[in-house]
Amino acid sequence: MNIDLDHLIKLRVTVARYGEMDGAGWWNTQGLLGKAGRSVLARGFPATHWFAQARIVCAVATARCAAVFSPPGCFTLWSLPAEIEDAISRQWSTMHTFEPQAPPPLLWAERFRSGYRK
Repeated sequence: MNIDLDHLIKLRVTVARYGEMDGAGWWNTQGLLGKAGRSVLARGFPATHWFAQARIVCAVATARCAAVFSPPGCFTLWSLPAEIEDAISRQWSTMHTFEPQAPPPLLWAERFRSGYRK
């Protein structure tokens, strides 16, 4: 099976943003993937705050989904087969390194743009 991991990660971040308390209210984060989260995390993670924001909200969404919906044998966007989750983890680990020709904020903004509201 051929899966576009960048697209899958972008989908997770988009749904994670929509599910925040200031969106659909599915999990208990509020604006972490928005301007408020950016302003807080950019202080401690100036080069990788986009990555930190996305990882935090996706982890919260994963935990919330597991608490609310986890019947045996079912998969969700937050709980995929082990080989896909492993591939996603490997992809995440490469996403925080920046290409020299692309300034970090532009690279992350481009990669996660669909997960942010104005």
